[in-house]
Amino acid sequence: MKKLSFLLAFVLLFSFCLGGCGQPQPNPKLDDLNLLCETLETEHYDLYANVSEEEFQDEREKIARQTPTMTDAEFYWSIRHLLSLVGDAHTAAYPSDYFMSVLPWNIKKFDEGWFILILDKAHEQYLGTRVVAINDIPIDEVVERTRQVVSYEADTWLWQKAPDVLGWKEALEYLDIVEPDEPVLVTVETAQGAEESFELPAYDDWSDEKKQEVLVGFQRDSVPVTAEQDAIYWSTALDENTYFIQYNVCAGGDPSMPEFAQQVQADLESGYQNIIFDLRYNNGGNDQIILPLKNVVINARNKQGEKCHLYVLTGWNTFSAGVDAAAGFQTSNAENTTFVGQPTGGSLQTGGNLLEISMDSAPFAVTCALDYFVILGQKGSLVPDYTVPQTFEQYAKGEDPEIQYLYDNLL
Repeated sequence: MKKLSFLLAFVLLFSFCLGGCGQPQPNPKLDDLNLLCETLETEHYDLYANVSEEEFQDEREKIARQTPTMTDAEFYWSIRHLLSLVGDAHTAAYPSDYFMSVLPWNIKKFDEGWFILILDKAHEQYLGTRVVAINDIPIDEVVERTRQVVSYEADTWLWQKAPDVLGWKEALEYLDIVEPDEPVLVTVETAQGAEESFELPAYDDWSDEKKQEVLVGFQRDSVPVTAEQDAIYWSTALDENTYFIQYNVCAGGDPSMPEFAQQVQADLESGYQNIIFDLRYNNGGNDQIILPLKNVVINARNKQGEKCHLYVLTGWNTFSAGVDAAAGFQTSNAENTTFVGQPTGGSLQTGGNLLEISMDSAPFAVTCALDYFVILGQKGSLVPDYTVPQTFEQYAKGEDPEIQYLYDNLL
């Protein structure tokens, strides 16, 4: 009987191994991770320029061990962390669909701190308040933790991207800001100086209808004429001496760029003394698109000589080809050209020409920078000649800080 029991146990174990031990279980996330890393190693311009191969591979192996039990969200933020180690702002991960819990708010950094500009209607009384903490963690520490999952080369780009990270509950969980079953508690400082807290809800359904139903934005006293517009490029005269051009995406539009450049050229025939070229909201695209417009502006400035001055505005969202566009005015006969605003979010030496890598196991994709570009000799942001304070008080009043600075000090 003992021999029979032993034989039966052996047969069962052998059958189990044939059915399970000998057949690797499918692991789509591991397959995606391996494909991603192999592609980065062969296609990225210099994968280990900012991180050692040992550190990168250690993190890869850590993720690999966890893939059998990972949710799509855990996989996404783990990949974001892996990519952040590369130190290339263009090599990053982006959701291709909503698959995480959305937190209905948006914050923005000003000189006085981080302020709430978008919120759910149930808590709209807190619009325009300064954020103090999330779940008792000071907001500056919270933002510091987002470095773990943001691909950036300059702090200005981190500050631009941190609010996007804080719009996902799973990101807060990954960064150990909240526990999975814990509510998101936001502490703010009201206009009266008191501290109050409220619970930020999380939504799994985030359709356009839901956004319209839930969200409300901070109402400024007014909106400046020179605020960002929903246009690729546009222009207007601010006064009889000052002509304003805003270029928001390095792409063609309607009218085409050559047609728009002709329109600007005709306008500039009036002999404006000041030309303001606004690149504060330009986060890149095709760096060749600007050439007809750039040539028109430079020629108009040079034609008048000292009578005409060009002012180029930059900001945290000036990125990639947007930085190249700004730098082009610095290198092209830069006399009578002044840069005003904030240091750019993009670097003067950076990656570009992107390859998209789709994940089959989760709804997100990764972009890999194939080439390295040296826009100017130095690294880091393009720093303007005059850095302009960014205060929430000005924003609330409806002032444009750069334009106001120009009129108060330079025009």
